[in-house]
Amino acid sequence: MRFANLLWALSTDERPHYRIAAAIGCSEARFSRCLSGRASFSDSERKRLAGVLGYRESWLFHMVKPRVESDALR
Repeated sequence: MRFANLLWALSTDERPHYRIAAAIGCSEARFSRCLSGRASFSDSERKRLAGVLGYRESWLFHMVKPRVESDALR
């Protein structure tokens, strides 16, 4: 599952992903799978990631529903 705020926070952080992964206690491969949506961060990984990046967990992992255009609105 992809989270826009998390991806933004990571893009503005100057540390390489492998260092962030190590800081939260997961492998670089797992970190990559979680970012791509092929795996999910555990609750403890989410908490540690929020602490490492310096943002609230609720903000980092906020889900935005995709906008679906209706034929009625066209």
